[in-house]
Amino acid sequence: MDIEQFRRELEREVFGTLKESGVFDSLRMPRAQVRGRATEAPTPGKTSWEYRDFLRATMAFVEYGALPQTLPDSINLNPLLPIFRRLSALAEGRNYEVGRAAVYRPFQKDLVVKGAEFGTETEVRINTRTTALERPMMLFHTHPGPTWEARANMHFSGTDVKTLLGNRNFLGSVVVTSDGAIILFKTDATRTRVGSRYVSRVDALFDTAKRMAVRSEDYPRIGTKLCCKEFGLELFIVPRDQGVAQAKKVIL
Repeated sequence: MDIEQFRRELEREVFGTLKESGVFDSLRMPRAQVRGRATEAPTPGKTSWEYRDFLRATMAFVEYGALPQTLPDSINLNPLLPIFRRLSALAEGRNYEVGRAAVYRPFQKDLVVKGAEFGTETEVRINTRTTALERPMMLFHTHPGPTWEARANMHFSGTDVKTLLGNRNFLGSVVVTSDGAIILFKTDATRTRVGSRYVSRVDALFDTAKRMAVRSEDYPRIGTKLCCKEFGLELFIVPRDQGVAQAKKVIL
């Protein structure tokens, strides 16, 4: 047995043990420090999360591979408000996409958004390389354009969805426009629904969305929702800056 095979079998054994113990259902775990406070994982069934609840779920994902079965109706992301504001301004004032990677630092129990990467009008390659003390967690990128066309830009592309599904290290992905932001989060169902042919399936769902859309600019939003239903993703919207960054779940 080679080292890689041994690692996979060990990971499978540990994962199965944790699942049997209920950690994936309840997200219970040993007490840990989140921003200087001893905390536990977020309570299942809560209709809203504070930012520290979001960090606890992030910690569960990093340290145990646990994804939440469901997400609340709203999530307070106020500490990320400066990032949303900066990227929103860049979306309105530039004709190219800007991307940033968010990493989780287990020893600090905190999320850190790294420096900006600049791309073209339709894509950006985000550097997700990390140090030994960091784990890549989320991707942020802009869809550029003035405010009047921001609503049409408020969507994920098929490539965005495939990037999220194709990397097991990513918990979520964020698109920022000049009129707000939308977020895709994985859930526990995502793990079992992403098979080896997910790429062609995403393409097929976006093709279906094109046929369903009354207006051409509507199909990416329809495609995003179809992918949420297919792969167990949950979609949130962060309204344009109102002094808070409150992510609200979108009913599919």
